[in-house]
Amino acid sequence: MYINEIDVENLGPLEKADIKFSFNEDGSPKPLILVGKNGSGKSTLISNIVDSFYEFSAKAYSNIQIYDKNKNQFSCFFKILSPKEITIGKNYLYAHIKFDEEVEYRFVNGFIPEEKINGIGGERNDFKANNGYVSNKKVDTKQLVDEEVFVKKILMSQVIAYFPPNRYEKTGWLHNSYYERMSSDYVSEDVHLSISEIFRDEYKNPITVNCGENDLLHWILDVIVDSRLEVDLQTNSKQITAFTFEKPENKKNFSISKNNIQKILTIILGKEVKFELNPRSYQNSRFNIVRAKDNYIISPSLSSLSSGQIALFKMFATIVKYADSYDVQRSCDLSNIRGIVVIDEIELHLHPSMQADILPKLIKLFPKVQFIITTHSPLFLLGMDKVIGKDSYDIINLPHASKISTESFSEFVSAFKYYEDTSYFEKELQSVISSLTSNLNTNDPLFITEGQTDWMHLEAAYRALSQDSKNKALFSKLGNIKFYEFEAKQKNNKDSSKGKCTLIISDLGFGKKREPLIKAEMWDSVLKTLCANISKIRQERIIICIFDHDKEDVVNEVMNGNV
Repeated sequence: MYINEIDVENLGPLEKADIKFSFNEDGSPKPLILVGKNGSGKSTLISNIVDSFYEFSAKAYSNIQIYDKNKNQFSCFFKILSPKEITIGKNYLYAHIKFDEEVEYRFVNGFIPEEKINGIGGERNDFKANNGYVSNKKVDTKQLVDEEVFVKKILMSQVIAYFPPNRYEKTGWLHNSYYERMSSDYVSEDVHLSISEIFRDEYKNPITVNCGENDLLHWILDVIVDSRLEVDLQTNSKQITAFTFEKPENKKNFSISKNNIQKILTIILGKEVKFELNPRSYQNSRFNIVRAKDNYIISPSLSSLSSGQIALFKMFATIVKYADSYDVQRSCDLSNIRGIVVIDEIELHLHPSMQADILPKLIKLFPKVQFIITTHSPLFLLGMDKVIGKDSYDIINLPHASKISTESFSEFVSAFKYYEDTSYFEKELQSVISSLTSNLNTNDPLFITEGQTDWMHLEAAYRALSQDSKNKALFSKLGNIKFYEFEAKQKNNKDSSKGKCTLIISDLGFGKKREPLIKAEMWDSVLKTLCANISKIRQERIIICIFDHDKEDVVNEVMNGNV
């Protein structure tokens, strides 16, 4: 089950937002990243998505409901219906979420215009009885029979999880009884969301994941112990009948599960690691984290890792744990785990390198999981571009729900403005200006492009056209045009004859033969600043800066003469 579309109106800061989710050709979901300034509606939108999970799950499982001691009844209200969430100046709100399994969630409150009542799922009887005021939420599954069976089938075969940010303040939309249930003085244990199945109709996996270390540690120990079955298989095949396996390869699945959670930790730590089981009396630690190649102890326990490393491991190991909970086979292949995982403020506690490099790699491990993520981190988005690819995920900028590119993200622009004020940026800029002015005895026109390969195409076109006799008169007037030949600093090709990184592009006819290209970063903001600085210096030659046409704000600033 995946989300296909979310349509909201007058939901707090979200006056109007219609978000359509993207999928790859094979049907796998593309991650959706929600960005925007504080107060733009990211958490508000997330709250309705999570609420739809609770409402859906409560149709089949008793422990999704919570006890409201003030009203002396059970309810599954993760999120309350309140007129406080209606956009200021408006009379109603609604949220409509469409899933692909003929499941729809509706959340409606306020004085609804009569012409909208059918479209947003309001009850017409309530509308008439309450003079146009409607307040309800529900999930429709369009299952005429066996709805409970349908819901259980979905939840037992897919991961549904919400990772909330750490907050010290109770959010305005959180139902009081839900909040009280989480507090230490809440005593009604019989309705607590637990991983144990006390009753047959209880759901094993809490939708809101607090990443409790004990629960995860118990599961990891189970996985480590189960992986020993493969050792038994190798040493004494007669013991197969001692376990409830019909085929030897089923034992191997338990070892694969352990390898998968070790893979997650390997990505986080940047080196291949494995778990080493200890005797139960060994220094209060049941397992060590050791380097795979030589069993060197990297960490005596999971809790000895940094808070950022632990947070990442708990988050992504929990996805495997949830997949594993109803069928061990599902944890054997991470690429086949399906479901929806919502992560609010994914960059919490993480070093910039972990945001840019490790997070995208972990997300890539689960291509069939629909990730819905909020973030303020431009580094995380740049990492997604590099690891997953710009066209392999969507960025939605709230509150207007417009689809944007990474560099259009407002936090990226803000971060770059701070970068521009640093001495490092000034040094980079001066090195480019120095390379431009190193040969001042020429008046040849110079073209500077934004993209590192754009100048190659233009230069190739210039050479081909200028050598055509039909264009001789035209190009004699233009003069001997030059192009600023450069390549990105991180892009190098290795010259095996010299054992170092040098220019290879010259072999294609570009640049000076066998000499390295100038190393420079020349995205739109750098070129714009460079153009502004060059314009302040009297130039004997014509210098033309060429920008891509993908950033409307940059194009407008340049074309309006503000640079």
